[in-house]
Amino acid sequence: MSEGEVTGRVWWLVGCRDGLAVSAGDVEEERVGPFVSYEEARRAWSDRAWSSVDDAEMRWSIVEGDADG
Repeated sequence: MSEGEVTGRVWWLVGCRDGLAVSAGDVEEERVGPFVSYEEARRAWSDRAWSSVDDAEMRWSIVEGDADG
């Protein structure tokens, strides 16, 4: 394992647009992370959510997963 490498369970931010693209199955996801703690992911989620607060179709979620995405 190299320095800074993350292994095990981590949290990711997943952002996508709601609406017609989602219902048509044509969804582009944006992934941010990995984060080694839920609290770190929550802070990043808050920053992303507030930065897109004027975009009613943008949704951000925190998901738990593996370090490789």
